[in-house]
Amino acid sequence: TGLPSPIEATRYHSLVIDPPTIPREFHVDAWSDAPDGGREIMAIRHATLPVYGVQFHPESFLTPSGHDLLRAFLAVGPRPAVEAAAPDAPETRFARGHFAYTIEGDREKALREYQAAFASLPNEAPLIAAIGYVQRRLGLWREARESMERATELNPNDLFDQSQFTRYLMALRRYDEAVRRAERTLTIAPRDAFVRETHLRARLARDGDYAAYLRDLADTPPMENDPNGL
Repeated sequence: TGLPSPIEATRYHSLVIDPPTIPREFHVDAWSDAPDGGREIMAIRHATLPVYGVQFHPESFLTPSGHDLLRAFLAVGPRPAVEAAAPDAPETRFARGHFAYTIEGDREKALREYQAAFASLPNEAPLIAAIGYVQRRLGLWREARESMERATELNPNDLFDQSQFTRYLMALRRYDEAVRRAERTLTIAPRDAFVRETHLRARLARDGDYAAYLRDLADTPPMENDPNGL
């Protein structure tokens, strides 16, 4: 792959593979030295399929070779075969745009690919949201708002897109509208921590009452899957 060995990477500490439990179909590709002198598995691959797993964060800025690693993975994954089989399919253009945006960092190219896909998928909410995000990065404020709003109308249950649109309205200083949007999302997922925090931030931006924000944040109940509020 041309990557250095060893590489510096941002670790993910909450889980680790127990070596005896690895199926025979998988091989260990990378490891790190453990404090006890042993080795902790950091990467595995399937013997015959393009299936890989890593135990660190290649996307982190603290992993200098991370993007090179992701490019190498995408080069051997299913994307080349899909592009060869259906290079002009809207799904291929959507995937190509996502690659340009997240891996290549080419926002103009990403927007071109997304818009080409949109011509055949005019009601695909994830695609329209992606268009809005790249338009926002390019400073196309009005177009970004229209795209993000359309995506949330098509799929009101997508909590991430709803909250992102609320925060975008806050950035545009449309505070009343942001609060209304946040309140609407809160009715869909009243216990979601990200949704609740977005709602509190919108109210803080509108009202400027920091004491109320801290009080309400402290009173926010934890999520069902996070009883300790971590």
